[in-house]
Formats: sequence, C-alpha cells, structure tokens
Amino acid sequence: MFSTKECHDHNQPGHVCNHGISATAESLDEMDFSRSIHAACLNNNAARVQTILSKTIRGGISPANALDPAGYTALHYASRAGNKEICSLLLNAGADYDIKTPELGTTPLMRAIQQSHLDIARLLVSYGASVEAVNTNQENVFHILAIAAKNRINSSSNKGNHEAVATVNRDMDMARWLKIKVKDQFGPERLAEMLQARDLGGQTPLECLNISDQNQEALSALSALSALLTVN
Repeated sequence: MFSTKECHDHNQPGHVCNHGISATAESLDEMDFSRSIHAACLNNNAARVQTILSKTIRGGISPANALDPAGYTALHYASRAGNKEICSLLLNAGADYDIKTPELGTTPLMRAIQQSHLDIARLLVSYGASVEAVNTNQENVFHILAIAAKNRINSSSNKGNHEAVATVNRDMDMARWLKIKVKDQFGPERLAEMLQARDLGGQTPLECLNISDQNQEALSALSALSALLTVN
C-alpha cells in the first residue's frame, strides 16, 4: 500500500482528505511508494520507469495501469509533470489514456491541461485520449483550462506583468489547440456546445475565468484568454 500523503494531489479542486495514518504506518507506506512507478514518474526518473514496466505486478496487471490509493495511474503523474519521455514509455506499454480517478474523474489529459503542457496533451490525443471527457463536476477540457489558467495568472501576476503574460500565452496556445481538435473531430456545433456547457456549479468555461474580480495585470491577461473561450 502506498502513502496517500505522497501519492495524490491535495491541491486538486474539490479534493477532501479523510485519511488518518499513524507515524509508523505512514513511514512504511512512504517506503513502498518510493519504490513505485508513481514515485519514479514524480521524480522524472525515466530509467526507473522503464525497469518497472518490464515487470508484471500481482494479478497480471501492467505497472502502466497500476493505481495508487487515490486511483491515479503513473500516466496521471507523468502528464502532470510534463515528462514526454515517460508519457511515451507508459503509452507504448499500454497505459489507459482515458482512465478517470474515482473521486474527481480526472483523466491524464486533464492533468496535462491543468499544467498547460501542450506537448503532453498533443501526445495523449495522438494515442486516442478523448477531448470530450468530463470530470465528476461536469467540467470539460475548457472548464479545466479556464480554472487552472485563472489560478496561474493570479499567482504569476503577483510577481509582475511579464510572468503573467508568459503564463497566459501558454494557456492561449492550449485553448487554440483544443478548439481546433474539437472542431476538426466533431464539428463547429460540438465546439460551441462545449464552450457553452455548464458545470455542476452552473458555470461555463468563460464564467470560470471570473475576470471581474482581478488585479490589473491579471485582468489584462485573462481578457485575452476569455476571447478564445467565447463562441463566435
């Protein structure tokens, strides 16, 4: 058993932890986690990932699809980290590119989008990852991008306008690419539906940006991104 402290993201939107682990148990669990493929992905250790992939774990399951206690696979970790080499190793070993975590319904593609890793998003979609998937909050890829972009821009704008601009440029590249992929695969009507879709909180992707309550640097950056999340 791996440590839930180490092996899932407590900063995920809506995540609530209820686990309580003794100091001794936690220490043993962390030792198990440190030897796992999840830890190798977390540490960007491609050589270790390749070694683990050559084995078969209990029950005949490939390590590429092994779950941590929160339901995250190695591909979730590698996609969030933005490690293209490791993502490729996992995908070539048969990793499930559309697997959802049980609590939040997060896919590897959503993890890549949350971190604005366009190269990883491209790779996942090239293997068949769905750009139409929604999580348990009924957030699609555009909601995911908008929420993550707002948080990144707010954080970077506190460090100066230059970093805020650099941050939003990456998110705008992701938004443009996602719009092209959805339109090419499913047509302009489906793209419009996804941009107008409402999550469980009743918000569209554009409304998730919440551009009315920001400082000047963030407002400027978010306004540019909002244009890409508008149906036209």
